[in-house]
Amino acid sequence: MLEFLVMNKLIIFDFNRTLYNPQTGALFPEVLSCLNSLNQMATLGIITTTSPGRDRNLFRRLGILPYFRFIKIIKQKNISNFRFICSEFNSSPENSYIVGDRLDEEIAFGNQLGFKTIWLCHSKNQLTDKYCPRYTIRSLSELSDIIEREDSDCN
Repeated sequence: MLEFLVMNKLIIFDFNRTLYNPQTGALFPEVLSCLNSLNQMATLGIITTTSPGRDRNLFRRLGILPYFRFIKIIKQKNISNFRFICSEFNSSPENSYIVGDRLDEEIAFGNQLGFKTIWLCHSKNQLTDKYCPRYTIRSLSELSDIIEREDSDCN
């Protein structure tokens, strides 16, 4: 008997300056509506680095815990973190997305592993060939359209 392995679609978010505005201590305005729509399309997760006050209570206070299957708080992001998350959640990089504001971290690691990378551009970073994301967005409200379009292109 043949068994078919179904790969899960995974969306890995950076936290700081992607979902959360550290200057205001709050989520960006479009975050909850974005998470609401994406939660039906994929497994959602967060990967973030440690910071004073960054623990599960912050995510609970912000009201975002129910949207995420995992939240990884680590000392430093590296390729191994993203590779491990993919295997842990039975996904492949080709079927997964990384959404972040840092070209030299989330986008660079995602590109190296073959993820579909989405750069939330509200920073001073400049695009280079080395860090070229698959998509560039100015607001998370654009994200569900990209995921839906990708899904329809695959069918």
